[in-house]
Parts: sequence; structure tokens; C-alpha cells
Amino acid sequence: MIHRRIVLAGTGAAGVAALVLALSVVLGSTTRHGDGQGPLASLNESGSESMAVDPTRTGATSWTYGIRLCVQSSDVPAVVEGVAPTATVGDGFRMVGLGLREFDPSADHAPIISVDGYPPPRRDVPDTPASVPGFVVRTPCALDPTARYTELLVGLERIGAAGGGWRGLDVTYTADGRRYVLAIEHDLLICGPAIPEFCHGP
Repeated sequence: MIHRRIVLAGTGAAGVAALVLALSVVLGSTTRHGDGQGPLASLNESGSESMAVDPTRTGATSWTYGIRLCVQSSDVPAVVEGVAPTATVGDGFRMVGLGLREFDPSADHAPIISVDGYPPPRRDVPDTPASVPGFVVRTPCALDPTARYTELLVGLERIGAAGGGWRGLDVTYTADGRRYVLAIEHDLLICGPAIPEFCHGP
């Protein structure tokens, strides 16, 4: 849910009417959609996924998660404005970075699911991730594993034993003159008592 703080400069009827009109334009101009239901997509289909990392396995304290982004039509690119969790769980984590990269997959340059560390090690992510706001996604959704690939990188750090993380992602973007939010049902989690259903033990 989007919360907006509004400061009223005056209480006249004309001012209130103008405010209502402005709000209807701003709030009504954003369309929220699921995966595969708008210009920007991820897996390009409905359904949910969860990725949970276990701090006890490698001793890492931060991780980079990779999420594919693509467009339904190469004629309609998507300009990313921002990325945020749809919801969060637990208080044993914090977000430490976001980035985007575009590349041609190869044996030594592949998409990631998750890797230890943020920023990610060069052996896993040899690119320099670009800033999220203003990044233009042009790669079409395709099943070809060799096709050009755009990947959103999210860095989470463990700050407490409880663990937790993101329950889904909201990607705000514009395409063809309209503003959208792509809701991706993909959880990014750090194992701990906050999410026992995803991990074995704390």
C-alpha cells in the first residue's frame, strides 16, 4: 500500500477541488499488475517462488539475489523508477543495495539465483551494476537460455538472529507513457526463527 502525506496550503473550496483532481490524476495513473500481465515481466507467468539463504552454511553476512526482468514487446521498453518489497517479514535483515545489469549469458557470465556477499563477487557478477532509477529494460521475454538477459540485483544483510526478508517485490516503472507497478511473487529471505516454514532450524 502506498501512503502519501499531503500538506494543505489552504482550506478554500477551490483549493480542495484542485487537490482532489490532482490526487485522482496521480493515484489513478498507476496500474498494478501481476507477472505476465503488463509490459514489464519477470518469469512472464503467474506463480510464486521463494529463495532462502542459510547463514550457517557459509558464514556469510550478506547476499545478492538475482531476479530476471524482461519486456513483453521489444517495441515497448520499460523505464524502472524504483524497487521495494511488497511486504517484509522479520527484523533480522536490512536492504544494502540495488542494481541492474544487462548481458549476454555464457559459461562464465551467467544469471544468479543468489550468491554470498553484497556487492557480489566479480567471479559471479563481472558487470558493474547500473543504478535502478532510470534504467531502461529492453530485453524481450524469451525461453532461449542464450538470449540477452536483464537482471535485478538485490542485496540483503543479516543484522540479527531472527532473519527474515522480502515477501515479494514491487517494481515501479513507466512504459508507453503510463505508470505501472509489477508485483513479483518472489521471496528473498534469510533463514532464522522469523521464517521457520522456509528453513530447517534457526
